[in-house]
Amino acid sequence: METLLAAGGTIPLAPLGNVAENELPGLIQRMDRRIREVARSRDDVGILWTAADVLMGLRYDRGLIEHLLAGVQDMEQSVTYQAIVEKGMIRDRHDVLLQQGRKKFGPPSEVVVMAIRSVIDFERLSRLTERILDVSSWQELLGDHP
Repeated sequence: METLLAAGGTIPLAPLGNVAENELPGLIQRMDRRIREVARSRDDVGILWTAADVLMGLRYDRGLIEHLLAGVQDMEQSVTYQAIVEKGMIRDRHDVLLQQGRKKFGPPSEVVVMAIRSVIDFERLSRLTERILDVSSWQELLGDHP
């Protein structure tokens, strides 16, 4: 753990070392100090914390991670963190569209599934989610209507 904290780029790996769960809060505080020492910008701070968050998911429960990182500043402003969140929101929106569409129109064809999954603009997905209430088929939903 000490070796990982000493080098800048390996700090996010520290929680994966030989660390007891009750030592994690203290380790997170040490990581925070160390990250602030080595980071060149606020975005670097966010990137390092985002990496730590993702890596901790390999070993710890999501609830514990959220509790431990609740006080960490700058992570949510990180471009990397925002990209991860946005991808998750897009994936969720795809799932909602397919679920609601199955209930209203029946099972989608592979072409429809691929068409929905290919939409990566969150605003367009939001419009499709609203529009599903006003159309009567998959084709009408995915057509060039506003």
